Amino acid sequence: DLGGHRISFIKIDAEGSEPLVLQGAQETLAKFRPTIHIEVNKPSLYAGGFTADSLQTMLRQLDYQFYAIRLRRKGGLRRRLFLIPIASLTVDLGSCEDVLAISSPSSLPPIGKPKLTTELLRQPPPVHAYDPKTPSSERL
Repeated sequence: DLGGHRISFIKIDAEGSEPLVLQGAQETLAKFRPTIHIEVNKPSLYAGGFTADSLQTMLRQLDYQFYAIRLRRKGGLRRRLFLIPIASLTVDLGSCEDVLAISSPSSLPPIGKPKLTTELLRQPPPVHAYDPKTPSSERL
């Protein structure tokens, strides 16, 4: 019980054990449909007895769509974040890349539907002043 709170975002970097994390989170993923930031490290997955296909199958069963997270230089030192739609975690990615898995809007529960991803990306990030003397529990 989360006391009425929703889980909207999960970051997974388990050095090849991502399928095990997803397996353990199946109920949570089905209930809340959070956006997932996941590292797809093909050599680590293979070393753990998995493949990128195993990740893809698990998430596709829950109606997730995939986007490669890419940073590109835009004039000088400025960088921009791009989300590139991808069809296959096996074919469309290099050996180790970060992926955003977003639940299909049609599969979301009717209450509390989040804004579409493109709308979220257009919003400026919140600005937080960083003070190293502030305890980490009080930041944000």
